[in-house]
Amino acid sequence: MEENKIIETPDTQQPEMTELQKQIAEYEKQVKSLKATLSERNSEAANRKREAEEWKNKYNSTLSEQEQAEARRKEAEEATARELAELKRDSTISKYKAKYLSMGYSEELATSSAEARADGNDDILFKNEAAFAQQISENAKAEYLKTQPTISVGKPLGAEEAEKIRDEKLRKYFGLN
Repeated sequence: MEENKIIETPDTQQPEMTELQKQIAEYEKQVKSLKATLSERNSEAANRKREAEEWKNKYNSTLSEQEQAEARRKEAEEATARELAELKRDSTISKYKAKYLSMGYSEELATSSAEARADGNDDILFKNEAAFAQQISENAKAEYLKTQPTISVGKPLGAEEAEKIRDEKLRKYFGLN
């Protein structure tokens, strides 16, 4: 008879857990530190933005009405130019996306490729083209496999016609036709 042995876990597992716990605690400290730093930087950025607005307002208050009107006009022109540039980019992306979709790209791939082309990001564009070529290859292989004739277990392909020809020859030979 075999004796029931009690298997004890090695003591090495306990130190590993404490080591992992130490690493987790260290990472948590780093995360807290990074969050505090981020919060400080965000508040500094907000303060600097507020100061910039105050300086801009002070500067504008020293300007004459004509100069203030000119500054407002320039700001409006800059806003219009930004909006126009954004609309042109969206239009370009839409045109490219339509062309990619007509080529057979998927919706996601067409959008990504159109944005990459509009932004001049060749790396993403080439990556997407490679993915599309792979997709075409896989689709072609799948279509080819669908059109393959099935292999019969018994008679070879065209066996029925061969039997008919043989039967006709035999009938002619025996004069039954």
